[in-house]
Amino acid sequence: MPEESLTPDQKYRKEIEEALDASQKRLGDVFRAIKEDENKSPQSIADDLGIGTPGPVYSVLRSIETLLECKRAVGGTTSLREKARMIRGFINRQQANLSPETIQRLVGLADEHDRYAINEETVALENERNEKETKEAVTNNQSGIYVYSYKHYLDFPVVQTSGDDDSKHRTYLKVGMSARDAFVRVKGQNTTGMPEQPLLLRIYN
Repeated sequence: MPEESLTPDQKYRKEIEEALDASQKRLGDVFRAIKEDENKSPQSIADDLGIGTPGPVYSVLRSIETLLECKRAVGGTTSLREKARMIRGFINRQQANLSPETIQRLVGLADEHDRYAINEETVALENERNEKETKEAVTNNQSGIYVYSYKHYLDFPVVQTSGDDDSKHRTYLKVGMSARDAFVRVKGQNTTGMPEQPLLLRIYN
């Protein structure tokens, strides 16, 4: 189809596809793999790339979809921030291959991800979900990545912001991982001379 007959959305997608095809990063590797065979499984792509597990491929596929569709991804605050960084990195690497119009759309997409990442409702929903999952993990003796602290550090943050917004205070947290019962592992951490029992804050299964 002649370039002049393409709609703005078609021009955008064509540029993104060409930039992905030219990319020497993981985005390009995965894009070229599905371009060659759209029915190829993430595990097969992971095997070809020497990754081992399909998890990273699934993540890249979601990033490719975000770029091609120019549509905000669905996810929690961390995921949204990662998407914003991914988009800006893509712009920096492919700037010479992208038109000003396409760059403008990508910058807007990255900004949109950042806005939703700090949206109070998004943060509240994510915290609610994490709290629920942590309670279930403790009940079911699940393993996973755990986060804990001590009551003193929670009551007296080491960095306090001015004003009444205590959500921006900063304090010490410990992150670890257990292949067995994470709750028991955290309770067993009280061997370093601390005067209090540790408080489990999160388990990410």
